[in-house]
Amino acid sequence: MTPQVIPRNLLDAQDDPKLVESLRSQGFVFVDRMTGESIREMSPCRYEITQKLSSGESRRASVEVGCLIAPTVDVSVVALEDGRFRYSYTLKNGTMAEQSIYGWSIQLPVSDIVTANAEAEGWRFTTPSGLNRAVWWPLWGTSVVAPGQKSGALSIASRYWPGVTDAIFLGSANDRILELEEEPSQALDTALARIHQKAKVPGTTIGPMFPPPSSGIGLNGIIDHLDADIGSAAARGLVDASAVPALYRALAEARLAVSTPERLKALGNQVSGLGGVNPNYRHALAVALRALAR
Repeated sequence: MTPQVIPRNLLDAQDDPKLVESLRSQGFVFVDRMTGESIREMSPCRYEITQKLSSGESRRASVEVGCLIAPTVDVSVVALEDGRFRYSYTLKNGTMAEQSIYGWSIQLPVSDIVTANAEAEGWRFTTPSGLNRAVWWPLWGTSVVAPGQKSGALSIASRYWPGVTDAIFLGSANDRILELEEEPSQALDTALARIHQKAKVPGTTIGPMFPPPSSGIGLNGIIDHLDADIGSAAARGLVDASAVPALYRALAEARLAVSTPERLKALGNQVSGLGGVNPNYRHALAVALRALAR
């Protein structure tokens, strides 16, 4: 019989649910059963760390995680004459935010699909090795996006067609660097890494997601991708349930009119006027439908 593994973190224990409930009600997210070291959430994104020193004494320290931001991003998609699309983003931080935004990124299907980019007001763009993401962050001396402020236009160009994608926004905590008297234990360090993941605030936007017709999928392959993307858009709150059937009908008509440019342009215009659809998504879908007519 395999011996039962007793979790180091008391909050992962299964043998005492009342204790776990009590600890959670007090804001604890980590309590080391061996040393008593702990992490306690005092208010949203602010934590108190209790560390056990080599002397046997305990010390407390505070840390703030960068998740007190209110990010939104507007995106404009333009079909270029050479078959590429330009995606222009404006990053905003709501007035209710308590921290500034110091970086953000979007998910890409593959890393090498961006053919041009524009840096605005000191914001640097990169596609890190090993990550299928497009990343922006302000260069040294450039203002971050403070509460109530917005960035300049941050743009990329790609032959990949527009679709719904994930965004991640990074907040700039006021005391983000945790000062401990000694190096943390492995268990405490792992727990700290877990709470710092909360600094990655998730969101949704539009980006280059679908390979071009020249990749072998043809125009009908593009329509297939756009059609499948409607469900993702609805699940993320970009499309009201009442508007979903109209979008599916537009894509079905596009499939029948794939060799009729004027009809495809008309369908794009029709979609651009639909209600119950997020303006960024509606605009991108309309641009894609018109681009099918090229």
